[in-house]
Amino acid sequence: MARVQFKRPRVKRVRPPRPVPPPKPPRPRRGTLKNIYKDLITTDRDQRVETLKKAMHWYEELQAYLAYNSEWTLTQTKAKSHAERARLFGLESNKDEAKEKHYIFAIQQYEKMTRKFHPPKIGTFLSKYSHVRSKLEKRKHRFVRKFGEFLVLVDKAVRPKNYDGKRIELRVDKITCEYRIDSEGNITFDRKFLDAARKLSRTHGLLPALIKLFPVLTEAAALTMEVDNDGHKTGRYVIHGSKRHKALLEMLHSLMQYCLLDNSPKRLVRRHKSSPSTEETVAA
Repeated sequence: MARVQFKRPRVKRVRPPRPVPPPKPPRPRRGTLKNIYKDLITTDRDQRVETLKKAMHWYEELQAYLAYNSEWTLTQTKAKSHAERARLFGLESNKDEAKEKHYIFAIQQYEKMTRKFHPPKIGTFLSKYSHVRSKLEKRKHRFVRKFGEFLVLVDKAVRPKNYDGKRIELRVDKITCEYRIDSEGNITFDRKFLDAARKLSRTHGLLPALIKLFPVLTEAAALTMEVDNDGHKTGRYVIHGSKRHKALLEMLHSLMQYCLLDNSPKRLVRRHKSSPSTEETVAA
């Protein structure tokens, strides 16, 4: 019997769709980096470190934008490697002075890597800070003379300690936020925020002023650097709730011990002397 052959049906060839290109990153604005660099002109080192971190985040956006349009050259790759290494050294350091040094070097390497984009130079703002540094130091000394007695009173009353059990140093300066906490738990208050607390203590007593400062003091006491499962520092800081509650109880105990001293304030809360009411005036 003859073998019957069947003709295979013709299958239409379908071309696969073209891959969708990734979205184009937004172009970073140079004015944004200039506004970030303005916060470098201060005597508070913690604010300068935070400003350098923001500047490096801006360069991360610039890297994504430039990498979308072209490939890196050998010179750019070397500068990027040096910047990331310096950034890692600053991240692993516990001292703000070393962090600032490594971060500045990292940004200078980022400037070499993105030279064609013409980003604002950090050296311009560093030189401006060096010119006005003496004036800023004099202003800081004026703040210390004005608020030093109140800060000493707060330190004696509650005796704040950081996560490792070391005493927290209380400072005052002109900064862009109400307060800043460095890597060791030391607090720098803005002069307006601290002035409001000092006026509160003069008007209503020490306890209302401490209630205003307790959230900041307990945050500094419970602040520590985050560590991953391998024991490496992530660069982020976390606040432990249990440690914060424990620190508050310790501060209240220190306040109670301070009130037992002879030179402590006689009243923690002052009653506000108001004018006589209308009924009393009419009765008189």
